[in-house]
Amino acid sequence: MGAPHPHSDALRGGPRRPASPSSAPKSCQVNNDLQVYVQGGRAPDRTRRLRRRLSTLFLCVLAIFCALVVGRWTTVWDPIQQHVQALAEVPAVRARLDQAAPASDPTAIVAARARGHQVRRLARAHALMADDLEAGLSAMRAVWADCPDPDVQQVALDAMVAGAAARWPDGYRGDFLVELLPGVLEAARAHRVPPSVTLAQAVLESGWGRSGLARRAHNLFGVKAGASSRRIRLNSREHIRGRLRPSRRTFRVYDSVDDSILHHARILSEDRRYAHARELWTDWPAFLAAISPRYASSPRYPELVGEIIELYALDRWDPAVVRAARRDGWAPPGADLAIADAGEDTGAPAL
Repeated sequence: MGAPHPHSDALRGGPRRPASPSSAPKSCQVNNDLQVYVQGGRAPDRTRRLRRRLSTLFLCVLAIFCALVVGRWTTVWDPIQQHVQALAEVPAVRARLDQAAPASDPTAIVAARARGHQVRRLARAHALMADDLEAGLSAMRAVWADCPDPDVQQVALDAMVAGAAARWPDGYRGDFLVELLPGVLEAARAHRVPPSVTLAQAVLESGWGRSGLARRAHNLFGVKAGASSRRIRLNSREHIRGRLRPSRRTFRVYDSVDDSILHHARILSEDRRYAHARELWTDWPAFLAAISPRYASSPRYPELVGEIIELYALDRWDPAVVRAARRDGWAPPGADLAIADAGEDTGAPAL
């Protein structure tokens, strides 16, 4: 026999197709992508696999986003529903208010509106103080003078004291003025006394509140004790026949500094010895000159008090007190507050 014909297989069986990967034995399968392409007739689509993965990732992200949107919309939708429900109830509420309006006191309605107006002025003054302290203090003094509401007055007064503290010197001098200012303004408003004079007198006669009489008896003005008042006997110095001489005097004891300030204002406004000065109370130099001969024995008393007023600009509070007194309307004090007729504490304070 001869050698087999090189094309015998092709002659016997005809052309043979390449075996498919599924029908080929595992031992004949290849792992190389190029050989699979040659034997199987198709190449692996890497782009298609990448697209499938990206699609899956996109669907996951879309699902998470939808879940977040739904939750967020639920959170936003609930307040909207509540607001819509509140708006739906407005007509009913307005109807109830209309029914109650005829029974309301017109005076109370007017007072409530006036209070609201003063509160808005108070807020504007507070905002102005942050930008311009002097302009804010001026606006705050106007609120304190114009508003009849005691709560608004107190808030304005506290703001005025805080603003004044920023302009006064540090230390015991500023602390003393800040402590006295609220009581002085209230007493001046009630009794028509210039607060500048009261503040300067307290500074001069108590030595910025550090004298023994001020510390032991809360007596800032050297007021003598009356027949029925508590008293304390201390050494003092007074001008006698043109000379400053030591003496021992009996002074009145007060429960607090505010009591001393209030009683001092009552003396100046009600004692008959100062009646000639009351019509001058809106002009502190004239008022001080009028009371000094009867108030103190020192011939330099008006000069010393005036220097303190000008040095610390204490007269900035006088216009506010005048404005407040005119708004309040002045009425003579009651008979129970009379001092001169009672014969108590009418002695002139010592310098």
